[in-house]
Amino acid sequence: MLWNPTLASQYLDHFDGGTFGNSKETKLVDGKVAVDTFRVHSIAQFNRFSCPSVKSSDALSDKREKASEERSTGIWHRASYSNHSYLPNVNRAFVGDMMIARAVKDIAAGEEIFMNYMPWLHVLDDRRKELKERYGFECHCRLCQTQAALATYKDTIRSIQECTRVALRHFLDGVRDAVLRDEGYDVATGKKVEIGRGNAVPKMKTLIAARYAARALQVLGNANAADAVNALAKRFFVDLCGLEEAFEAAFG
Repeated sequence: MLWNPTLASQYLDHFDGGTFGNSKETKLVDGKVAVDTFRVHSIAQFNRFSCPSVKSSDALSDKREKASEERSTGIWHRASYSNHSYLPNVNRAFVGDMMIARAVKDIAAGEEIFMNYMPWLHVLDDRRKELKERYGFECHCRLCQTQAALATYKDTIRSIQECTRVALRHFLDGVRDAVLRDEGYDVATGKKVEIGRGNAVPKMKTLIAARYAARALQVLGNANAADAVNALAKRFFVDLCGLEEAFEAAFG
């Protein structure tokens, strides 16, 4: 950058985090290029690529294998203009310090080139946090949008399910207090539902209420209580109609 201002301008054209102004031109001070080292470092942080650090002097295979585990970083000007996506249309590889970009799908003329800055194998929130810390943006590629929508959908379903449970419990309290007890039934709730009907007169509304209550208990996962209330509804029906067989025909 000091000795070739043309290359310096190309380097400064890359994204620097947005904190160094909009000027992309180099400035001369006393006939020399003035280099803002903080801006240079910021551009390197946001635009660098890592590559295997393999040297031609690595003659032995074990040295070569060890060297491949060590990572170097650099700026490849054209590649640095590509944006990130977890579903990229280009993959990159290296031969020495030469980057080779290969299309992984058909790319139309004028279509934007996307590369993967980071692996996608982490959960969505962790990926977004790391991208934000390292590159200053959140990814909204198709994969992230789909995962975010699924997370929202699951949260919505859980919220609906919890609201349904609350509503059903409120409904059951109403059946107990406003229907059964008002009609003379002694209702005791706990691990086991017990309903005394010695002082009660069966009515059709108590039968219907018991059927709804049994269904609500099934939805809440309390099968034993649902069976007990359903048996009570069956007794209501027999008391009202006198035929036990007709209950199954009427309510299944």
